[in-house]
Amino acid sequence: ASQEVLLVTTPEPTSYVDAYQMLKNIHFYSPTQPVHLIVNMAANQSEGEQTASFMNEMANRFLQHSLNHIGTVVRDPDVPASIRLQRPFLEESPHGPAARGIQQLSTRLLNQTSNREEGGQPEKSLWSKVIQFVRKGAVAHAG
Repeated sequence: ASQEVLLVTTPEPTSYVDAYQMLKNIHFYSPTQPVHLIVNMAANQSEGEQTASFMNEMANRFLQHSLNHIGTVVRDPDVPASIRLQRPFLEESPHGPAARGIQQLSTRLLNQTSNREEGGQPEKSLWSKVIQFVRKGAVAHAG
C-alpha cells in the first residue's frame, strides 16, 4: 500500500468525474487512506481553491472522506512551449507560475510527511525521499 495518495484534477467537469471515480476506488479499498488533492491547470489560485472546495464537498457528502488540498498548479504558457521543445518545463522555466506551484505543493507535502515521521513513523516516506533527491539535484543544477 502506498503511504501517500496524490489525486490530481483540473477545473473541468470531465476531470471532476474522473477524479471522483478514482477517489471512490481508493475509498472502497482503503477507506481511511488520506488523500492529497492537487488542482492542475487552474486559471488562478482562486479557481484552484473553488475546485478543491467542490471536490472536497463531494467527497464528504457521498463518501464521508475528506481531501487534503495541498496546492494548485496554475496554467502556464511555458509548459506547452517546453513540451514542443521536448524539454522539462522545470528546466525551461524554473521560476514560472507552474514551477512555483509545484515547489509550493512539494514543500507542503514534504512538511506534512516530515511531521508524521517525527511523530513516530520510523521509516521515511517515498515522497520524502523523492523530494530530498529533487532538492539535491536542484541545488547541484543551480550551483
